[in-house]
Amino acid sequence: MVVLGFGLMTTCGYLFSMVLTPKLKIVERVGIGYVLGLGLVTFVMYYLPIFGIPFSVISVGLPVVMLTIALFSMIILSRPLRMPRVDLFSLIQRFKVKFAQLTSFELLIIFFLIAIVLLSLLLALYWPVYNWDSLWIFDFSAKVFYQSRTVDIEIWQLPRLAHRPLLEPLAHVWLYLLGGSQPHVIHWIFFIATLMIFYGLLRDSHDRLTALIATLILGSTPLIFYHSTIALSNLPATSYFVPGIILLDRWFYKGDRGDLRIGAVMFAMAFWARQSSDPYLLAGLMILALKSLKHRSAYTLFVIALTVIMVNLPWNIVKSLSLGEASFYYDKMNFFFTPSIRRLASVLWTMVTELWDWDNYYGFVGLLLLITIAVQPSRLRTHSTIPAVIGLALVTATGVLYVIHGDQEPVRYFFHVLDDMTLPLVPLAVYWSVPAIMEMLGKREIGGRGCRRST
Repeated sequence: MVVLGFGLMTTCGYLFSMVLTPKLKIVERVGIGYVLGLGLVTFVMYYLPIFGIPFSVISVGLPVVMLTIALFSMIILSRPLRMPRVDLFSLIQRFKVKFAQLTSFELLIIFFLIAIVLLSLLLALYWPVYNWDSLWIFDFSAKVFYQSRTVDIEIWQLPRLAHRPLLEPLAHVWLYLLGGSQPHVIHWIFFIATLMIFYGLLRDSHDRLTALIATLILGSTPLIFYHSTIALSNLPATSYFVPGIILLDRWFYKGDRGDLRIGAVMFAMAFWARQSSDPYLLAGLMILALKSLKHRSAYTLFVIALTVIMVNLPWNIVKSLSLGEASFYYDKMNFFFTPSIRRLASVLWTMVTELWDWDNYYGFVGLLLLITIAVQPSRLRTHSTIPAVIGLALVTATGVLYVIHGDQEPVRYFFHVLDDMTLPLVPLAVYWSVPAIMEMLGKREIGGRGCRRST
């Protein structure tokens, strides 16, 4: 039942991506299909209680089936399809040709990627939900929703829950309705989907080896890998935010409206996965707005703003009317009005030491950024969106840490908060840096600015 339910969900997301844009590689479309499909399912579940409909496989699955049929019909009507003749022998031959083109080094990279994915699955299946936030915030509320068969707003009035969107707990509920019992699997598939999308986006404008190396670096990042084995909302938000920023950035210099549509949807969905006060979300929104003004594209700004509002307004209305201001952090805001140079220095030191923590790969990613800026400073001008988002997000994160830090010395809790605030910056940094470094080392970029999609 779990395979069938998640297959239906992914198919729905896959078709939705085809409606938004026909120009995606199959590898990134499958990954986007999963993350968009899960977002659509959680939206269905969010609206069911409004009509007094309790959660069940039928009540959730039937609207998804109807939406899938509607999306398929839209695709058929908009661009009539000729049913191709399926030739299994030809498919096998094409696979053999593609496989034969792989070098030994590329095969080794693929082997390591498969090993990483399988190890992630082993850990995800072995451990129960154990992380504090996973257990107390997301899975606890999900089991309350599952038992009551509705979104219980009363439980969401608890201070640590009130400011968090519902994608994560509703995803757990969907798994439980299908008979599943291990929410970590949801994030393991998010991990695979993120790698597929990341590879596909890189493959669009770079050679296969560059895309594989960058994907391996991302997949082996300890922090990203860790989040593939626990049930937190950080990795889902990353799976939406990173492709959203990259696709919207691509829209600015390629002008493909399909990139604008799907990029805006992916970016907006990140707000449904994480609270809108997260520094990277605010930084992304601000940089995209400034980029739109720079290009004098009111249309771009309108599409992005409208999509973010449409995705998040219903939840924010309910939150403001029913939950009030119950954020876990509000009681710490008074420290903002008592500035302290000592505390600011302490926070900055925390930022520096944590972001260069080689155990979490931050140091390696930071080194990639510095090497890229050193060997190709023009990249800051020609591909400015991603480094601008990274820089502004780090500055904003420093400010947020300063506000909630209090008069205490830095403790591990704030390192954890910093991880929450910066996780999507790791894939953005890898995406921006690795192709430039590979080019410096002699790898020829097959696309670049204004490139056309390779086949």
